[in-house]
Amino acid sequence: LPRPATSRDPDPQQGEKPQSDRKVAPCSQPCTKEGLRKTRDKKSKWGFINNSGNPVTAFDYDYVAYFSGGLAQVLSKNKWGYIDSTGKEIIPCSFDVAGIFINGVAVAKKENKWGFIAKSGHQVAPFIYDEINTFYENLAQVRKDEKWGYVNRAGKLVIPCIYSGSEIFSEGLA
Repeated sequence: LPRPATSRDPDPQQGEKPQSDRKVAPCSQPCTKEGLRKTRDKKSKWGFINNSGNPVTAFDYDYVAYFSGGLAQVLSKNKWGYIDSTGKEIIPCSFDVAGIFINGVAVAKKENKWGFIAKSGHQVAPFIYDEINTFYENLAQVRKDEKWGYVNRAGKLVIPCIYSGSEIFSEGLA
């Protein structure tokens, strides 16, 4: 979901308006490691600009998040997807929720079920889980039909969903 307004957003009650065009002042602080900063245009659509204030992506999105693993989460028509630093859509906006990429894998939710996707957009773990957590020691907790189990980074269920509770793995134990 889009994030709430911050102190950097225009305040209409104070008579402030969004940027009147897509070129804004250069970044005064370091931008992303890709050299980009997210911003909105006069139509309140989000995109990315470079350090000079020039647009490098289309301003077509309802919201954009910062880059992780070379991809940024983007929201369009209430669905999440991912673009690269040139603005190319790498993974279409088809997810209800889409997480950041950590070690090449992100959690995502589609049709009310959770799974994992790779940076290519391919499904790593199927969208069959009611709840899913991030990886610890290469295993992630998954819940299906009120029972917990664990999947590995390849998406394979290595510990069946037969437990009424679970913890993250630490030093080989959960």
